[in-house]
Amino acid sequence: PTTITLLSTTDSHGHLLAWDYSTAKPAPYGLDKVATLIAQQRAAAPHALLLDCGDTTEGTPLLYYFVKKETGQPNPAIAAFNALHYDAMAVGNHEFNFGLPAMWKAKSESHFPWLAANLKQTYAPNDPGYIVPYIILTVDGVRVAIVGFVTPGVVRWELPENYKGYEFEPIPDAAQKIIPEARAKSDLLVVIMHSGIDHDPDHPERTVNHDPRVEGENAALQIAQSVPGIDVIF
Repeated sequence: PTTITLLSTTDSHGHLLAWDYSTAKPAPYGLDKVATLIAQQRAAAPHALLLDCGDTTEGTPLLYYFVKKETGQPNPAIAAFNALHYDAMAVGNHEFNFGLPAMWKAKSESHFPWLAANLKQTYAPNDPGYIVPYIILTVDGVRVAIVGFVTPGVVRWELPENYKGYEFEPIPDAAQKIIPEARAKSDLLVVIMHSGIDHDPDHPERTVNHDPRVEGENAALQIAQSVPGIDVIF
């Protein structure tokens, strides 16, 4: 048997240091703390895959400053992800917040692919705005497909000019088409998605936070139950 170790983060929102910008005090979170956990896991599993589910390039005064003021400098969040050697990132809705030029700049600086399989886009593969649906990585002889999805809520929350050229397909519809294709090329299929679940199947009385104006915002449980071929969902 072969063991594949998968590590995942999500919604880092520019919290690179263990610092609370609203109180100007240390905080019990941040990528520098996560980096310690990643290093511990990689010591035991050097070939562990490190994945992220999006909302990476917006969220703190640090990122705002570098996007708006120091535009010629590298995006700090992407620099941190590069330093941690991420293998892939699903696109989050907040990646679109600062407009397409800023998003494409961050994407171009990434040493890892951005993934979103439910995007219908006018951009060609050689364009800076083109986002691939999935990748295949080989780990210890095992072909691992990494498929990404982004919430369709972008069109409800974002300025139209900030997603020009992208159309957001419902995640289940896209999954029905793309999962069999990726599965045929792989031994293990992992979904990384910027989306949640629409209800708690074990505790129906618990509510799940979602925007009622966005149909299909949280589709993870739906594709887990209805789309064969998925092994893991982050």
